Amino acid sequence: MLQLFIEHQWRKHLIVCAFTVLLLTACGGASREQMEAMGKELVAAAQSGDLPKVESLLDSGADVNVRGPDRQTPLMLAASAGHEEVVRALIDRRADVNATREHRRTALMSAAFKGHIEIVRLLLENGADVNARDDRNTTALSWALDEGHDEVGRLIRSHGRTP
Repeated sequence: MLQLFIEHQWRKHLIVCAFTVLLLTACGGASREQMEAMGKELVAAAQSGDLPKVESLLDSGADVNVRGPDRQTPLMLAASAGHEEVVRALIDRRADVNATREHRRTALMSAAFKGHIEIVRLLLENGADVNARDDRNTTALSWALDEGHDEVGRLIRSHGRTP
């Protein structure tokens, strides 16, 4: 029974993907150069906290998980900079909350390091891996506590992480 359910879900996914490809082809779709330009603009807008620009670019088809400097996603940059509404918008558009950048760091680690408690809460509520470790075996909890963000540390502990 589970196998049939999985096969049905997979078929639905393939149909949606095929329809998307057909639609983009019929409408002319964005060229590779246009997609790269939109990606760069999205990275810059997320980092600067320009919510209207982020939403406009996503509405135009920009990749929500595009990579910028040091392989950072728009979500990572917005989380690190403390742009809560941009983080919320990116998550609403299915940004990968567990994507890793250089040194296997995540958006949660960056937000914890900076003490952005509401962003940490938002990331945790949307499935961020509280137990993820970077290449130095450091967790978001360790980053928060090392920087003196005790309240952030308590929040992370409440989601299951202990030192």
